[in-house]
Amino acid sequence: MQIFQKFLWFFNFGLTLWGLPYNPSVLVGEVYFEESDKKLFVTARDDSKILWEHFSIDPDEAVEFIGNVENHAESCPSRIRGEIVSRTRVHLRSPEGIYVGLTALLQAPVVEIFSGGLVVNQGAIQGNLIRLEGGEIQNQGSFEGTDVQLLGTALEKPLERFDGLQALAMPGSTIIHSGAVVAETAFIQAEYIDLQKESSIVGKMILIGGEKTRIVKINGEIAGEEIQAFSDAALINHGKIQGKIEAKAPYLWELP
Repeated sequence: MQIFQKFLWFFNFGLTLWGLPYNPSVLVGEVYFEESDKKLFVTARDDSKILWEHFSIDPDEAVEFIGNVENHAESCPSRIRGEIVSRTRVHLRSPEGIYVGLTALLQAPVVEIFSGGLVVNQGAIQGNLIRLEGGEIQNQGSFEGTDVQLLGTALEKPLERFDGLQALAMPGSTIIHSGAVVAETAFIQAEYIDLQKESSIVGKMILIGGEKTRIVKINGEIAGEEIQAFSDAALINHGKIQGKIEAKAPYLWELP
């Protein structure tokens, strides 16, 4: 019930938002802005950082980043229902949460979404590296990439690049996955991980849980050449697993 209430508040708040991102302040670098027919072009020289008063996109709108831009929303949740594209990197950061809606498409070689709060994805995210970090991540959409990382964290700053299972789940973090992941490598880590019945994960290397992960529940489908699932308390499988799996937890239920 608490999760549903969070999502409902987040969704309803988004209904009151305005169109394209507005009131940017360039913190680092040199950036040019051009708006044409419900599309915003953001062109940056070298690495740039922008603080937006608000960063949201309606279903019939689009933002294209040309160059390497790091985008920060100042105080309100970001609601993405349109299209964001880049030839280099899409980087979104909002302390109040980020919602990617059913009509959204995010497409870039690198897609990074960070929030210390709630991150919801219902859309399609495509890239070589896809990385989401949030205190709570709810995915009902799709990820298609080479390397997909869903990391439960309460940090305002992103975790340092991890080496395998060296990244630690933050206390209180949650990942609820009921969508689809297709990747060569998929890494999912939080204190509580719930892979629901509708979910699927397909890849060569799939890593679920790790140190400081308390509960892993697998009810969906997982298919991979090498699958690793770890928890320091309980790992519960009622799903369908195809491939070689290594599972470690003090308590295991119904694992093959």
